[in-house]
Amino acid sequence: MLLQLIRDVSFKKLFLPQYVLYYPAALLVAAVTYLVTLVDPLKYPLARFLSEGGGISGLPEFAVKLFTPAHVAAAVMLVALFFLIVYIERKSRSISAALLAGRGFPFYVFVAALFIWFSQAFLYPGVLLAGDSNFHIARIAHFRYGLEEARLIYWNNYWHLGMPEYQFTGPLLFWLGGVIDLLFSDPYFTAKLVLFVAQFSSGVFLFVYLRVLQLDRFASLIGAVAYCGAWAHLHMLLYKGALPQAIIFTLLPLGLLYIEKLARIKRYSTWYWPGLATVLAALFINHPSNGFFGALYLALYSLLSMTVGRFSWRIGPLLLSAAVAAILISLFLLVPVLVERDWVTMENPGSLISFVSPKLESLSYLLLWHYGNTGPGSNFFAYMGLSVLALAALSVYHLKDATSDQKRLLAVLLILWVLSFFLTGPHIRQSTFILLFTAILAGIGVSRITWKENSTMPALLILLLLLDLGTIAIQPVARTDKEYFATGAEELSRNHASERVLISASYSGDFGISIWDGGPMMSYPVQQLGVPFAYSVPMSHNYVAAAVKQAEHDLQLNKKLSKSSLDMLSLLNVGYIVNDNGKNLGFSEQYPETVYVDALGKAIPIAGATPVVFSTVLDDKIPEKILDKPILWDEEFVLPYPTRTGKVYKFLKSVIDEMGFDPESRTVSKIFIREASPIPKSESKGPLAARILDYKVDIGEVILKVESEDAGWARLAHAWYPALEVIHNGIKIEAFQDAIGQIVVPVVSGINEYSLTPTLTPLRQATLWISLIAFLGIWISTGAFRYFQAKKRGYASE
Repeated sequence: MLLQLIRDVSFKKLFLPQYVLYYPAALLVAAVTYLVTLVDPLKYPLARFLSEGGGISGLPEFAVKLFTPAHVAAAVMLVALFFLIVYIERKSRSISAALLAGRGFPFYVFVAALFIWFSQAFLYPGVLLAGDSNFHIARIAHFRYGLEEARLIYWNNYWHLGMPEYQFTGPLLFWLGGVIDLLFSDPYFTAKLVLFVAQFSSGVFLFVYLRVLQLDRFASLIGAVAYCGAWAHLHMLLYKGALPQAIIFTLLPLGLLYIEKLARIKRYSTWYWPGLATVLAALFINHPSNGFFGALYLALYSLLSMTVGRFSWRIGPLLLSAAVAAILISLFLLVPVLVERDWVTMENPGSLISFVSPKLESLSYLLLWHYGNTGPGSNFFAYMGLSVLALAALSVYHLKDATSDQKRLLAVLLILWVLSFFLTGPHIRQSTFILLFTAILAGIGVSRITWKENSTMPALLILLLLLDLGTIAIQPVARTDKEYFATGAEELSRNHASERVLISASYSGDFGISIWDGGPMMSYPVQQLGVPFAYSVPMSHNYVAAAVKQAEHDLQLNKKLSKSSLDMLSLLNVGYIVNDNGKNLGFSEQYPETVYVDALGKAIPIAGATPVVFSTVLDDKIPEKILDKPILWDEEFVLPYPTRTGKVYKFLKSVIDEMGFDPESRTVSKIFIREASPIPKSESKGPLAARILDYKVDIGEVILKVESEDAGWARLAHAWYPALEVIHNGIKIEAFQDAIGQIVVPVVSGINEYSLTPTLTPLRQATLWISLIAFLGIWISTGAFRYFQAKKRGYASE
């Protein structure tokens, strides 16, 4: 009798709306756990099977053999849970009822489970390799290195010949990631954690924003899932590696939320005012160009809402003051970039905003799934979900039934949605903004649906979204089979810290050396010529790129380096070329001039690598301005060279040839600088007898100690930069810029001690103080205002 009562109570509870959403939530979380822990490791033997000629036809049979009893048991449990959910819904319609009611803790557990499902790609173990992922994750690691040494990093000696770091690009993601990485000391884990939280939060913020628009919870959930779960969202982060865009995705709905709240409260004393100012500033600081567009859309949203009568014009000053505060907070980044961009390869972008009609090919990427590919250009058009677009269309279809307030809101959103297809600019990820307004319209479209009593359509709609978007959210692309990068980096940092390394790759038989990508090794304290951000590189970039690509051509055509390439790389202090063959580090037998180095495999040594060369003669040789910039990309070094690329290489080769480099003595017959020689030109006195006593490089400082028998000059394998402080024997000196953008310093007879240390220019220091004061000021003043208001109300009540 008692057992029967327990069974009856449990059976009844099984169908109660306050419990039923736990089942699909549990299914989603359990499925993610199953994929991450049990299924993901199987991809490595499957990949080996295919690479060893197993063939697609034999793959199913091989895959079945990999499944253990644990795999089968877990899969059976998941299938059983799925059919239990189907049974409950068919029997009672309680899942649909619970979704429409949207009440209680179980509903929010289900919401969280959905967001976890769509963010699961960042839960898989291993490193991310696609797109620009390595560059961005390396910046997180390097910022942590600085924090561990109790200093803020704004220069990086581990990349290129030394380059500004976080000064000409938005640093917010890297600052945030670097601080968090102090806890884990694993930048790839930290990056995935930040990306997971950002994608999850983007859904949460859009859900709350839609609730503020007075949409019901179910409609708000659909809009949030459309935004958080779209392939266009995940693809941009996972395959394009545009990791800072994760912050943009998160901040945009939060900005809309704050605007809506301010429009209802209409006073400065609310925390929403400094919140909006901080969001706007964060958009700028995270990625100036996309942040500007994000702020522009938020401004247009506000302006259009006031124009159509949604908002009172009285909130105009409130919103404008938040924008001014945001500009002041981000001043430390925006103003110096405008003033100092001539110091680096950054170009004048011309028009920040342009109106361009989208091509049909690009639009097709929004409608059809193209896996890892996106439309042409930097707009990154990718699949948004046919189901989502259909739901967005419902918002227009039901326009005639909407209230006047709803029509005004739809007018604002539709104008911005249409505009998002045409409004673009340099490096703008246009699909971010298209997706935002599409998802909002999808939520509104669902809110217009009249649901029949005991309808199963809400549950079916969730299932449709999971089939449309949820299936392609399964992206186990993180790799745990790349540990050889870590061991190789440890070998280099331990035994070859005074030299640079050049990373090549030979996947599928195609050999190449990229100017940009150094792979996961970029995250370690290793000097390499890779460049993570093209527009913040000193003027030496194009010449370094020409030397690198010449070495690439030599190895592609002849399997060994020419004397010219050896000299070029030696003068850049490249000690080894290390090859990533996809399975480990090491060159194949095709390359005869290799040596075996622990953890690096067979590497090509550059015997003459040196951080400094000496000469008694200084001469001038000035390149055409067009050679320094615009920046040259990998594809511009395809033989035969285009005209400008050819000029860069010809100038570089003439400089190297005329210098007359002797690797044995580390001397050259003359050193060329970019200005008239400060001393009368004279005949060479012969080689300058000098030797290196000490040479140390860390991320932010270079120490060099040499002993010379006579006075002369030294050319360092480090980039010249106006804000780089050069100290010679305790005295600050003005270093010269050599013909291809490297540092030239005087040498005196005896001991010479040099240090290269980055400095913040007075402009950067002043704007940094303004930004800090503005940020603290808006929060402190709002808090003080609220305190005195509360105190005043307390007196009034007495």
